[in-house]
Amino acid sequence: MKKANLNLAVSLFFTFLFFTFLIVILKDFIQLIHEDGRAYWLSSDGATYLEHYYRISKMEIPMLMWVQLAAVKTPILLLLLTGGTVWPMLLLACATFFFSLYSCTKYLERKRLSFIVTILLIPYVLFGFFAINKEIYLISSVLFFMTYYKSQNKKYLLFCILVLFLSRYYMLIVYMFCLVVFPVKKEKIRWNIILLSMLFISAVAPIILKGGITGYSAGGLLEGAGAASSISGELIRKYLYIFIYFPKYILLILSRYWTAYTSGIFGEIRGNLLGLLVAIYTTILFIVAFKRKHYYKSYNFRFLMMTLLAPVPLMFNDIFHWRYYVFTMPMLAYYLNQQPYNLKSSIYIYIMSLIKRKR
Repeated sequence: MKKANLNLAVSLFFTFLFFTFLIVILKDFIQLIHEDGRAYWLSSDGATYLEHYYRISKMEIPMLMWVQLAAVKTPILLLLLTGGTVWPMLLLACATFFFSLYSCTKYLERKRLSFIVTILLIPYVLFGFFAINKEIYLISSVLFFMTYYKSQNKKYLLFCILVLFLSRYYMLIVYMFCLVVFPVKKEKIRWNIILLSMLFISAVAPIILKGGITGYSAGGLLEGAGAASSISGELIRKYLYIFIYFPKYILLILSRYWTAYTSGIFGEIRGNLLGLLVAIYTTILFIVAFKRKHYYKSYNFRFLMMTLLAPVPLMFNDIFHWRYYVFTMPMLAYYLNQQPYNLKSSIYIYIMSLIKRKR
């Protein structure tokens, strides 16, 4: 193991031990806030998962329900395995996250510390160590995906898919989309496939939404929804997804500000605070990204495009919440880490190397 990677492994291992220590010390408090509902301040569904566990644990669970839990409700399945005890689940999430973070970071050539800090400060990560949530697994899966993208080591793709089923299984479509339109080690982005994909989704989205596919258009999602959600939903149903995609992308982030303003952050909807923090952090990362010089023909530019376009296969749905697209944040952090290609700088470095050789 290279010395730099050894130092990285040791640093992240002790960081993992620190969070493990906190989880064990606070395990009784963590269990309590999941039982009395205060976990909503730290995760969107932490308390809900425990409520569902108590209801299901009293039943005789048929085989089909076990399969359903394994496919789409893994937090409840894990609670059944731990007897409703929360802290072992958090240790599993913590270990998975730090292994994925180490795997991704060791393939970075520069600014490793800033990348680690950027990922750790994602609110769903920082708070996710202390409350049940799928987002920390989702971010771990993306980190494994970026590791595979950089190293082409298929074991990381396997880890990516395995962890994926602890979060949101439909992300597999996003990964397939990214691998097709941003082919590994190929210079060109396949803009034609991106355009064709958006046209295709624009054509089929109204049919899918009309059919009421579970999780994409659950009947009442648009009932009582905000204006932005209702308008985007109606436009997508009129085959205009290709035109509404980027406005919806922006509105998903901005809507968290509006929700916090209109409903309050310490009111009945306790998830508003976390949603606002995620929106603020996302905004900061995008401001930092767009203030940089972008070299459109460089290989690294694809990571910014991946951030902006990876949600294309999913964003036609009626769920209007930015947390479902938080998987873009590690991609954006990855872009911020990359050395931008600068032709003048490259020429200067080349000339200076020739001068040194002559000396």
